[in-house]
Amino acid sequence: MINDSTKPRMLFGKAVLLIGNDTAVLQNLVMQLAKKGADIALLCWRLPLDVARKMKEYVQAFGQRLVLIERAENQRFSVEQLIHSVINKWGHFDIFIDISAGSGTKDKTETQDPQTAWLPSKWQLTRTVIEEMAHT
Repeated sequence: MINDSTKPRMLFGKAVLLIGNDTAVLQNLVMQLAKKGADIALLCWRLPLDVARKMKEYVQAFGQRLVLIERAENQRFSVEQLIHSVINKWGHFDIFIDISAGSGTKDKTETQDPQTAWLPSKWQLTRTVIEEMAHT
C-alpha cells in the first residue's frame, strides 16, 4: 500500500460512482480520487483491459477499491440503477461524477464565465463537484 501521510485523505470512506469514456482525464481522476481515499465504481465505455487492470492496481495500492461496472454493448443503465448497484455493493453512496462525452448541444441563452467558456457544461459541473469535495 502506498503511504502518503503528508496529504489528507479528504474522501476516506466515500463511495464514488464515476461514468466516463477512456481518456487520460478519467484515468487521472480515478487516481486522484483513490489518493484522497475514495472507493470508486466505474462505468467506462471501451476501457482496454490492460488500462483497467493498471487502474485497479493503482487504486488498491492506496488501500481503496475499484469496481468496474460491466456493460453489454446494447445495455442501457439509468443513474438510479447504477447508484443502487453501488449501495448494494458497499452499503452507501456519496458522490456521482459523469464525465462522459456530452451530446454537443448547448443552450444558446446560457451565459458562461469567460474563464470556463471553453469547457463543456458537464466539465463545469464536474469541476464544481471536485472543488466542493476539496472543501469537505
